Amino acid sequence: MFHFPDITIRATLVSVIGALGLLVTGLSANALLNAYDEAANARRIATSTVISKQLFRSLTGLRNERGPKIFALLGDEPIGRDADAIAAAARAEYEAGYAEALKGLGSLERAPGLERLKAAHQAVGTLQSQVDAAVHQAKSARDPTLVQTWSQVTQSMLDANLAISDPLEAAIKLTDPLIDHYLEVKHAAWTARLNLGLAALKGQELVSAGQAMTDAEAVVWHQNMGRADGAWRQVTEAAARDDAPRALVEAVEKAGTSFTEHYADDMKALIDALAARRPARVDAEGLRKIYNENNAAVAAVSIVALDQMVSRAGEHATRANRILVADGAVLLAALALSVGGFLVVTRRVSRPIQTLTGLITRLARQDFTVEIPPKTYGDEVGQMQEALLVLRENGKIHRESVRVRAAEAKSRRLANLYAALSQCNQAIVHSANEADLFPKICRCVVEYGFAKMAWIGLLDKDRKRVDPIVSYGDTTGYMDGLTVPLDLAEPLSRAPSATSIRDNQAIWYQDLVRDFMVGPATQSWHERAKNAGFHGLASLPLHRNGIPAGCLVIYSDTTDAFDEGARELLIEMAVDISFALDNFARETERRQSVTALQASETRYRLVFQTSLDAIAINRMSDGTYVDVNDGFVNIMGFDHDDVIGRKPPDISIWVNPEDRRNLIETLRQALFCQNVEAQFRKKNGELLWGLISASLIELDDELCILSVTRDISDIKKAEEEIKTLAFYDPLTHLPNRRLLTDRLGHALAVAARNKRTCALLFVDLDNFKTLNDSSGHAIGDLMLQEVATRLMGNVRESDTVARLGGDEFIVLIEDLSENLEESATQAEDIGKKILDAIAQPYLLSGREYRSTTSIGVILFGKRYENSDDLLTQADIAMYQAKVAGRNTLRFFSPDLQAAINTRVAMEDDLHRAVGKAQFSLHYQPQVEHGHLVGAEALIRWNHPERGVVAPGQFIPLAEETGLILPLGQWVLETACRQIATWDTRKDTAHIVLAVNVSALQFRQPNFIEQTLSTLEKTGANPQKLKLELTESLLVDNIEDVIAKMTALRSRGVRFSLDDFGTGYSSLSYLKRLPLDQLKIDRSFVKDVLTDANDAAIAKTIVALGQTMGLSVIAEGVETEAQRGFLSGLGCHAYQGFLFGRPLPLEEFQMSLQSLAN
Repeated sequence: MFHFPDITIRATLVSVIGALGLLVTGLSANALLNAYDEAANARRIATSTVISKQLFRSLTGLRNERGPKIFALLGDEPIGRDADAIAAAARAEYEAGYAEALKGLGSLERAPGLERLKAAHQAVGTLQSQVDAAVHQAKSARDPTLVQTWSQVTQSMLDANLAISDPLEAAIKLTDPLIDHYLEVKHAAWTARLNLGLAALKGQELVSAGQAMTDAEAVVWHQNMGRADGAWRQVTEAAARDDAPRALVEAVEKAGTSFTEHYADDMKALIDALAARRPARVDAEGLRKIYNENNAAVAAVSIVALDQMVSRAGEHATRANRILVADGAVLLAALALSVGGFLVVTRRVSRPIQTLTGLITRLARQDFTVEIPPKTYGDEVGQMQEALLVLRENGKIHRESVRVRAAEAKSRRLANLYAALSQCNQAIVHSANEADLFPKICRCVVEYGFAKMAWIGLLDKDRKRVDPIVSYGDTTGYMDGLTVPLDLAEPLSRAPSATSIRDNQAIWYQDLVRDFMVGPATQSWHERAKNAGFHGLASLPLHRNGIPAGCLVIYSDTTDAFDEGARELLIEMAVDISFALDNFARETERRQSVTALQASETRYRLVFQTSLDAIAINRMSDGTYVDVNDGFVNIMGFDHDDVIGRKPPDISIWVNPEDRRNLIETLRQALFCQNVEAQFRKKNGELLWGLISASLIELDDELCILSVTRDISDIKKAEEEIKTLAFYDPLTHLPNRRLLTDRLGHALAVAARNKRTCALLFVDLDNFKTLNDSSGHAIGDLMLQEVATRLMGNVRESDTVARLGGDEFIVLIEDLSENLEESATQAEDIGKKILDAIAQPYLLSGREYRSTTSIGVILFGKRYENSDDLLTQADIAMYQAKVAGRNTLRFFSPDLQAAINTRVAMEDDLHRAVGKAQFSLHYQPQVEHGHLVGAEALIRWNHPERGVVAPGQFIPLAEETGLILPLGQWVLETACRQIATWDTRKDTAHIVLAVNVSALQFRQPNFIEQTLSTLEKTGANPQKLKLELTESLLVDNIEDVIAKMTALRSRGVRFSLDDFGTGYSSLSYLKRLPLDQLKIDRSFVKDVLTDANDAAIAKTIVALGQTMGLSVIAEGVETEAQRGFLSGLGCHAYQGFLFGRPLPLEEFQMSLQSLAN
């Protein structure tokens, strides 16, 4: 049997009823939660299906707009009226679907890819107007790159759409077989439509160009048509199911007729006609119409499937909501039954038991005022009520007798306490110190009070303990060796005496056995008190100057001895004792003060006479000197007789009398002052700086000023020198950058407030480094000093000329005209004066030198600007003056800043791109005698925001910043890995891969080792690697170039001289270079048929190559006429769009077959 002795009957009944109610309610609640989850999931699926449908509308609309416009951009004529109308309707459908999908996505908790979708939509909108204009123009007026851009941007939108719809549809799957079935129908129809579109696009290109389809194109076209046929078979099979909706069947039948009877036959006929080179049955416009009709019919199938999916999901949501309502009703019924049962048990059983329990508890606590309710029932409860009435009356009689006896005992205790208090006060009056008082207090408490023993202890702060000083009544040895620690970490620190001091309050124990908790920390105290016969205890803190200083501890041999009256008298006694302690402390302090004052006067006189500082005492009323020390005589130069009895104005000692008046005013308000600086005049007239500290003192009942002055003249001199070094250029003594920044900030604030214009001129000497290096730094320093003098001589005194460092100076001109044009003219006039002044000859150390300068000007003032930005903008303008030929000035314009900002942003992106591998290689074929012999590896930057960035936009920046080194090494390693890969394939093993090498990369000391290491690491055949060098490499250190080329040539690496004829060409060096090939630059090839000079240069390069035994390749060959001309010159190796554009690796390898043919 289970046994629960502490559980009441009432609690048992309530627990049983509650448990049953909780069980039923819990089961109902669990069912409700499950139903809620099902309903929420159904609503989520319904919402997802609606969003999926709207996304598909948007996607379909964009593709329907995209196709006709691509056809139009590829065609020769503007877009037709029908195609334009179809595109406009498609755009409306795209925008409507996007808007509705956006609303639905906003209701989801998470919508990954939403920001990408918005960005792609914005990009499409930005480009649409440009495309709309282009399709209504003739082909010659269109931007040829617009087709690719439109395809890329719309494809990004389609990808962003699918990135959201695919996860939504994946979440919808497996929730219902019919929903899965409709999704499959929608995807199959989409697949058929997509592949039909690809086939139509290829057909449009061929019809527009009037070309036959190649074998490779035919393979791809038939693959697309095959995929479309296969996907459409899935659609027709789905429509043939018994449970297929009528709307789906009708849409499939309509689209099937269009697909089978029109579009497929027309497409195949078109392909056959192109292959046979005979007129096609349909032209480009007819093909577009057929495609649009078929496209709309197939799209309708997807829409119907999506409608059925949305409807099915809605049915699920409705059913789940009904279940949720039913389960909620069950839960409410369970709760009602549980509450009803609980109320019945409570009213009939639990509440009477609770009432009787409360009455018994109050009687046990001797509360005989309790009201016993009348008898309600004739059961056990009624009998208990009658018994309680008898107990209450008997208790009242007993309590009254006890009260009378307690009152008598209390009167006796109070009489004894009053006697003890009186005796204590007598002892306080007649005691001179604590040693006299404490024994009398303890004796009075025991003999005249009711205590059995009393002791007084004082606080030892250093040792953190209470030490007993005196006790009385200890007959058991209780006090022997007694010390009480205060640190709570000590086990014995819980004693009442320590607690009363620590908490600063009286502690009362009416019954030590009952009130004093026994534990490890108090066991020893409890045992001591028990053995001594103590039953009650009081500990009262004693104060000295309001701070606990000790305690009075009183022990009683009876319980309940410290009633309210006793506590009040004992607290009054502790207050009286604390008052006595305050008096004793004050008397002790008085005696110590007298002694300290006598010692202080002696020390003061010694300090006054021996201090090295100037100490003076002046009357506050009129300033008359009362006394001065020897330090005053030594510092100020006055004798005692010159000063005593005279006033400061009599000896003119204060250089600025206002300083003395300020000092006196400060003393009147604050009574003292410290570290006040002032200048004094010595007796011999010399000036010195003094640091004054002064206070008011009373001397012979008269208010005087005691001042101590320290000579800080040397410190002030050092401060001035430090200030000069901190704010001025040591060479030219002009303001430095720090002081210029301060003045520029002040000028900005004043100009903004007064609406005046200011000018900042950035002056930089031309070719100063050459002068400094050739003539020495001493001449350079003299030049800078003379430039500073000339600059100062050509500006106003209110203007600022500063030196930033090196040969850079700044001229700050303030308070120019309010009119911007006039202020620009004023600034230009000053700049021209500076140009003329700097250009004059310089006679330095007996020799004549000349110099010029470049000046950048920025105007500011009518709006708040940043000083750092102004300096940067002036620097940019100065740089433009350098570019313009030097010895001139240029004004800053926002276009310059924008160009710099663009460049800085490009540089930051380039740094990140190197680290994040945003680069790829494209490959352009090189053909000789009609056969593929090699390729050139060309780098492309796949910028995450700007798309593909052409090399011409970032290679020069990479060369300037040094990033060309890691970039070039990456290109070399990637190309070598590709060589090794191609070497394993029969169809690519013959390809020689050309790689461009920058001059900076080639000049690296370890270029040979790095190249050979890369070849070894990747396993590439050196003979398949051709390094293309530019002519700029031949400008410097030709011997090092030849040595490096020779070393690599000996290992099999080939070399080609790129862009030959455009730069530095020396035949004397050219014949020494171990070259394999010369490359005719595209700039000559472009106009070789129309420009006689270009034709002559190309002919000369071919002849030079033949003479030197070098192969010659021409780049930029785009037409058959160019190839024929070059072939006639003897050049049979070509690279250009005629043979293939630069392609990514996969596309290049796919094109190898056509290149081989």
